[in-house]
Amino acid sequence: KLAVLFSGNGSNLENILEKLHKKTIGENTYEVVLCLCNKKDAFGIQRAKKFGLDTVIVDHKAYNTREEFDTILVQKIKESGANLTVLSGFMRILSPVFTKNIKAINLHPSLLPLFKGAHAIKESYESDMKVAGVSVHWV
Repeated sequence: KLAVLFSGNGSNLENILEKLHKKTIGENTYEVVLCLCNKKDAFGIQRAKKFGLDTVIVDHKAYNTREEFDTILVQKIKESGANLTVLSGFMRILSPVFTKNIKAINLHPSLLPLFKGAHAIKESYESDMKVAGVSVHWV
């Protein structure tokens, strides 16, 4: 059971839904049980709807601290029954309130530690690097 957290376009969310949602690979059946976004106007919300999934909106601006926001994220993920969370373009730095309570992987559009942050693709493209790639890592 997967929770997918995103902040914007949701292209990775859509790929996860197309390739994994309600699919069996080997002995494992995958289901996205939670789509969660921190921006009410993110296009990814429409992508989730194409698959019949509602998106839970948790606006980070409604909370005074990162820890308060992360407490709500943890609550929503645990309520969903997800056993793996995928940070799929989720543009928030997470506190130990989240990382100590949720098993998660992050999808990042560069070979870390190169090109961190929100402009990783642009920075990678404009660099003199001969290779590019993505990183998937435990949070």
